[in-house]
This record gives sequence, structure tokens and C-alpha cells, in this order.
Amino acid sequence: MDVKDYERSPKTIKIRELKVGGKLLITTFLSKKEMTKKQLKDFYKCRWHIELDIRNIKTTMGMTVFRCKSPEMVVKEMWLIVNQYQIEINDRVMIKKLLLLMSLKIVGNRSGRVEPRAVKKRHNNMLRLMKPRDLAREEIRKNGHPKKLK
Repeated sequence: MDVKDYERSPKTIKIRELKVGGKLLITTFLSKKEMTKKQLKDFYKCRWHIELDIRNIKTTMGMTVFRCKSPEMVVKEMWLIVNQYQIEINDRVMIKKLLLLMSLKIVGNRSGRVEPRAVKKRHNNMLRLMKPRDLAREEIRKNGHPKKLK
């Protein structure tokens, strides 16, 4: 709110307090004809569910913190995140289809193919390949795979 808006706003506001279902609701609807107690209760319930749904969407899409300050920019930021989410979903669908296609491809029997069960430059529990690959293959053909280290 800028200075002009602040100066134009009323100095006081009349409100109506209602106790509904153990909750104190405050409204600017002063007349019971404008908004009955039941209507106000229903309106509050609807608003509460909308807030829960928005919170759920924000959490799911990673929008828990908005960096923008003006309402217009927050709306733009929200649309950017929604678009990004849609792109990610489309990518996931494409990856799923690609993995399915890859799983359907049958690899032929490659008889005579022997690979040592060791890697050259990994820091984990695998044996390290400390000799040329061709030499390791020959040893496997002669003696079989070495026993695993524990």
C-alpha cells in the first residue's frame, strides 16, 4: 500500500464478530441480511479447504517460499513453477517410455565374451583392475573369477 492509498483508506472499520462452531469469525458484512451466520460458516469452510489445497500444491511443486514481493509478481512466479512442473512431468513420461523400449530390446547371446569383474578407478568395494584388461580376461578363462573380498 502506498501513501496515497493509505490516505484514502478509512480511519476506522466497522466489523461484526460471530461465534460459529467454537471459532470467532470477524467480518465486514455488518447486516445479517447480507451474510447470515450459516453462510459465513460455509464460506469459512470453503476458504479453509482452498487454503489447504493451495498449501498442498505449493509443497508438491516446491513453491513453499516465494521470492517476489508484489502480488502480480507472485502470480508470475507461480505460473513459472507450474510450467516447470509440467515440463518435468513430460520428461518423466518420455524417460519411462524410453526405458520401456530399452527393456523390450533383446540382446543376443554373446558367447565367448568374458569381462573381468573389477573396475579401474572407483572407490568402493569392487576389486580394482590392476593389470591390462586382455591379461585379466585370459586369467579368468584359465582360473575363473577371483573370490570376492569382504
